[in-house]
Amino acid sequence: MLFQTTSTKVVLFFGDSLSAGYGLSPEEAFPALVEKSLVKARIKKAKVVNAGLSGETSAGGLARVDWILRQPIDVFVLELGAMMACGDCPLIRQRKTCRRLLIRLKENFLRVKLYCRMMVPPNMGKEYSTSFQNLFRDIARKNKAVLIPFL
Repeated sequence: MLFQTTSTKVVLFFGDSLSAGYGLSPEEAFPALVEKSLVKARIKKAKVVNAGLSGETSAGGLARVDWILRQPIDVFVLELGAMMACGDCPLIRQRKTCRRLLIRLKENFLRVKLYCRMMVPPNMGKEYSTSFQNLFRDIARKNKAVLIPFL
């Protein structure tokens, strides 16, 4: 079973290669480091689950989120968008897809949502970079999600 069914609180990282830890051992991936920090802080009733998938897009995340939402989740960390920065996905499509993802979380009564802002390389241009970063801020604000500046 992917998740524990006890009173342990589940923190789920749902994202792309940054969450998955592409090129790293599972113990070095960001979700595993968060879990180690929780243990070090003596927070024993928390389990961190890495549901990152290398190469994942927001559209792919939207397609697989219902399967993830069948499990008990207390904190949902959404980290998608890096693939969009590398490709040619228009920002308007990214905005719509991410908004639909956050609506799905709200429909499943997830009260705590964390949304990770992505960054683009400087060679993409200042206007695109600013629009890209604002997209994450705007979506988080409209969906009452806590924005993490960058994973």
